[in-house]
Amino acid sequence: MIKRTELQIGNIVLNGPAKAAILWEVIGLSADRIVLGSEFLDTHQELADDEDLYPVPIDPQLLKKLDFFFERRMDAFEGDGRVPIDTFTKRLKDFDIIITKDFDLNGIFYLRVRDLRKKDSITHEVMLQYVHELQNESFRFTNERLIISTKNG
Repeated sequence: MIKRTELQIGNIVLNGPAKAAILWEVIGLSADRIVLGSEFLDTHQELADDEDLYPVPIDPQLLKKLDFFFERRMDAFEGDGRVPIDTFTKRLKDFDIIITKDFDLNGIFYLRVRDLRKKDSITHEVMLQYVHELQNESFRFTNERLIISTKNG
């Protein structure tokens, strides 16, 4: 489950733990209410607590809906070996948000923020697993929200 203190406007969450749960966007937060909206269902709902909210695992389809583009490249790895690295990148005004999957840790991704105003500058690097963590960390360093795009259905 997700705690209310982890949520920000625009976060993507699930309304239950089951695979049939629906993606919702947090559209309002107050001390006693969480308001969720669903463009797919063209509706919203208000919750008094966070007990029915669950995190959305990061996956390539959701990264595409967040307007990240995919690139597979071969990187050096321990000695002369080379391994494929799946990278998802989103360019914002002054930053690149770069997501790399960790092939050794199932479901874990690395987030790197590159400040384009500084040459070769990675300003932040963190491991994460869920979409709301990606959204919150990205906003913290870029002051821009990552919102689900309807054009990438």
